[in-house]
Amino acid sequence: MVDQNPGNTLPPLPSRLQLSPEFRLLLASTWIAPAGYVQHQADQIEATCRGDINWDLFLSLVARHRVLVPHDVLRRQLGSRLPDRVYEHLTARRIKACRASLRHSVEMVRCIKAFDAQGVDVLALKGIMLSMQLYGDQTMRITRDLDLLVRPECLEAGDRILQEQGYKRTFPDFELTPRRQKWVLQNGHHYCYYTADRQQLIELHWRLAQWRTEHVAELWNNCRRASWLGASFLNMNDDALLLFLCDHGAKHRWTRIKWLNDVASLIAQDRSFSWPNARAMADRFDLSLPLAQAGILVNWIYKIPLPAPLIDLTARESRAVSLAAQAVDAMLLSEDGQFTRIENVKGVVYSTRIRKKRLRAASLRSCMLSTDEFKEFPLPDRLFWLYFPLRPLLWFYHHYIKSGA
Repeated sequence: MVDQNPGNTLPPLPSRLQLSPEFRLLLASTWIAPAGYVQHQADQIEATCRGDINWDLFLSLVARHRVLVPHDVLRRQLGSRLPDRVYEHLTARRIKACRASLRHSVEMVRCIKAFDAQGVDVLALKGIMLSMQLYGDQTMRITRDLDLLVRPECLEAGDRILQEQGYKRTFPDFELTPRRQKWVLQNGHHYCYYTADRQQLIELHWRLAQWRTEHVAELWNNCRRASWLGASFLNMNDDALLLFLCDHGAKHRWTRIKWLNDVASLIAQDRSFSWPNARAMADRFDLSLPLAQAGILVNWIYKIPLPAPLIDLTARESRAVSLAAQAVDAMLLSEDGQFTRIENVKGVVYSTRIRKKRLRAASLRSCMLSTDEFKEFPLPDRLFWLYFPLRPLLWFYHHYIKSGA
């Protein structure tokens, strides 16, 4: 493990951010503590539960943040203070998640073997493979779908392979003329698929949202081959995985604590980080702010001391503290509160601050044209240019006339 800085030189959690006992219990109980932090986690749980806990509120937070609670850990720590109905609810939630994870595992192995048979490299993102890589158990995270990344030149082959496996492409669900396909490839980052027989969703990525093409290409060079259940696939190395997780959580303002749980566990584990390499990659990928923000949140939320290189980075990135505070604000929102108009505006402002560099032209083009128009108002390729001047009228039709019909 990297030497930890014994002194906490980070600014404290702002006093205006009041964490309820139920939220603090959620934080303490839902991250998977490595061996060296088991007692640390137990102490945090015990300190939180010295007062009264509103267990209904706690369970609503568990559902809101889509996390699993190690119910056996809570039972062992709290004994009779943990109500039976809460224990039973958490147990049932865990069983349901395990069943889903096992189903996802079967489908993941099936797909990886199909890709491997066609000589197509695939990188599994998030979900059960992240659970395996972090915790050695594919059932430790709640997973909704499977995310696969292929090289851009292999997208057509990947699309064909998934359809041969019984998947129907649900996005794009319109005719891909040459001009439309070119636009989607330049401005999008994934296709979506579904099979009703196996009730499985898959997202097939050829790049990552807000990542430049050359950075995704470099990501492939920071992978290592692994095998699982007879399938051969690629995993990110620790440096790349940390940056990927920080980017994914920051992109969503860390509104679900499950994403920060993964980063906390990764930093707390005795991992083979190369901090000079990780920081250099973060600078190249424009991810220094998300990395610094995540470090501050891990320290605030889980009381985990940070490696000295990460503390140095947080000191260098002056905006990281205010961005971390905005993330805590987002974590404390209710499920419905995340999607109000004011929060949408805050999210747009936040997205302009979390990255240092300006939004790419592709992002601006995405605002000027929606793929909804390709389906609702199909124009021949020779008239594709008309989508742009017609965009205001099409937007008005979509949001006011059609939605009010």
